[in-house]
Order: sequence, then structure tokens, then C-alpha cells
Amino acid sequence: MRRTLALACICAAVAACATRSVGEPSPQSPTLTRLDPESGPVGTRVTVTGTHLAVTGVALRFGAGYVKGVSAENGGTTIAFTVPESLDMCPPNPGGPCPLASPQTMPGRYAVAVIAGLALSRALDFTVTPR
Repeated sequence: MRRTLALACICAAVAACATRSVGEPSPQSPTLTRLDPESGPVGTRVTVTGTHLAVTGVALRFGAGYVKGVSAENGGTTIAFTVPESLDMCPPNPGGPCPLASPQTMPGRYAVAVIAGLALSRALDFTVTPR
């Protein structure tokens, strides 16, 4: 089943919108191969391994929320992040604060995907465990 995901990119004076078919990534789309570790409590440092991760505007999709302020390392093959206390519900956007509530991250399974520019990777699962 193919889904279409519309991603909006807003820059200073230019607004661009792209529609990307999720399912079969293009050769330059980010690809995830591993999460290390695959589970842990809030506060766990996680390393995402993959390819084509070093694109301007990298963010992580974590369940229904986002982890912002991440960057690729090791030639664009890894991104490290900390499992957040609460989920940032606003998509990556260079302007203004997020007006949406930030729900607490609860134990359970979360799909982790990389957003790099206008490309979205397929997701890998991370399980948040109780503290």
C-alpha cells in the first residue's frame, strides 16, 4: 500500500511544496539500516545508522512527533539523538514556536524515520521501556 506524504518547506521569502510517494525511495533518499540500541527508557542515547543522512534540514520523526536539532555524522551515515521526555508535535519549520501541546513520551513502540530535505526514510521501530 502506497501512501502519499505532503511535506512543506518554508524558507525566508520562498515557499515550496513537494509531494513524495513513500514506499520506494529514490537513490538519494535517506535509508535507515539500524537503531542502536533498539529499546530503552526516556533519556536513552540512540544512534541511527543508514545512508544519505547528510542533507540540509535533517530531522527525526519519532512516533507522531519530531526530534529536531539533529545532524548527520561520519560522512552522513549516522545520527545520534536522545529519546525525548515529550514529543514535539510540530513538523520541522524554521519559523516560530510550536503552538501544539507536547505529550509525554510513554512506554511503547515508536516508528523512527529520518526527514532529510523533502525526503522521508522508511521507519525502524524503537521501544520505549519504563524507567
